[in-house]
Amino acid sequence: MSDKYAEARDFLEEVWSQLDNEFDLAGNTVKNGVKTGGGKRGGGQFLDLYISYRNAERWNVNLAWLQDEPQTEAYLRVQLYKAYNKRCQTLNVMITTCPRATPRLKSFGKNLRDCFKADQ
Repeated sequence: MSDKYAEARDFLEEVWSQLDNEFDLAGNTVKNGVKTGGGKRGGGQFLDLYISYRNAERWNVNLAWLQDEPQTEAYLRVQLYKAYNKRCQTLNVMITTCPRATPRLKSFGKNLRDCFKADQ
């Protein structure tokens, strides 16, 4: 396992652990924890790991650690969107380089709170 992969996985696992302490994630309709994204599986990206939460109304929020090529800088992406709705575009996408992660984590937390509100 590469150092960059381990760094990304450790970071996302720590974020997931913090969220699990703050929220009841039992309503997550997708797999809990760190997952490999389609960019890595399809070969388009060097690194694509993410965590996500989807509520019963199909609102999905995810935080991804992405890196296009081994020599490029890694970055974080936060997305909020409605799954399985071709007419519904992604509502919120924020991208930042990994050393400046704190604002993106706040955005992810806000979007996750919005998903929980939609369930109520």
